[in-house]
Amino acid sequence: SSGIDTFDIVHSIFPEIPVIVQTGLNDELIGQSAMSKGAQDYLVKGNFDGVLLAKSIIYGIERDNLFKKLQYEKLAHEREKIVTEIFENASVAIYRSDKAGNFLIANLALAKLFGFDSVDEIKKINAYDIFLEHVLREKFLKLLEESKVISGYEHKLKKKDGPIITVIESCRLTAGSSGNYFYEGVIEDISIKKDAEEKILKFNEELQLLNKTKDKLFSIIAHDLKSPFQLIHSYSEILNNEIADMSLDEIKKSFSYILGNSRNTLVLLENLLDWAKMQTNKRTYKIINFDIYKVITKTYDLYSYMAVNKNVKFTYSCLEKTLVIADENIIYTVLRN
Repeated sequence: SSGIDTFDIVHSIFPEIPVIVQTGLNDELIGQSAMSKGAQDYLVKGNFDGVLLAKSIIYGIERDNLFKKLQYEKLAHEREKIVTEIFENASVAIYRSDKAGNFLIANLALAKLFGFDSVDEIKKINAYDIFLEHVLREKFLKLLEESKVISGYEHKLKKKDGPIITVIESCRLTAGSSGNYFYEGVIEDISIKKDAEEKILKFNEELQLLNKTKDKLFSIIAHDLKSPFQLIHSYSEILNNEIADMSLDEIKKSFSYILGNSRNTLVLLENLLDWAKMQTNKRTYKIINFDIYKVITKTYDLYSYMAVNKNVKFTYSCLEKTLVIADENIIYTVLRN
């Protein structure tokens, strides 16, 4: 090859090496073209000596070093600018603090996380202030100093004016040039996620309780309510088929059995429903003024027939219009039991 083509080939193979081009007497344009493409200098054949060549080489190397330095500085500046933009605009909270708790570096996400409007505001507070207790930060720092790196540490921190949030924090211990240490980390607010998990857990517990209550309810219905209903059904069937041939006393006796078992079943059913409400926390309480005499007589009437059939005598003593302050349904449940 010859002319500018030779320079192009050499420069493409060795782009990091400074090149000085030698041209013919009438080829200065080739030298200038080579310099525009990256050559450090050009010398015209027959118009230079050893001293000029040495100077050209030295200056060429220096110019190349200066150019590379400027390129490196420009690249470093651009990288720093990109890193700064990423840091400042990151959605995750990032910080650097010292052992005393001073925030040396912080981004806007950290400030927003703790309820501040600017980085300057959060730099005015101490890292100890965002912990629920100072001893908890001491515990965190001790763990970090032992392991050098902490990843996914879940704990609670305090926002401006007191609201508490649940966070995951990852942090590392970094040595400074003067022998001191810095704490560099990121913090993510997981309060919403944590609340959702707790609600799901609570819902699952309530669902399990409902299933147990349902199973218990069906068990009681199958066992305790089946027999009374069978007895009621049997006497009703006898009356339906044989009432024409039965005496008045036999009819009254059959109806008495039906009535008594109906009352027993009603009491059992009411107790069962009360129990189910208590198990599922569905019972509501209403405190009112009411006449307890009416509740007592209502309970007495419910059980008096059963007491007679079992040869049990019971009485009550209560004045009419005896007012009490309570939940009337709960008092009725207590008296029935």
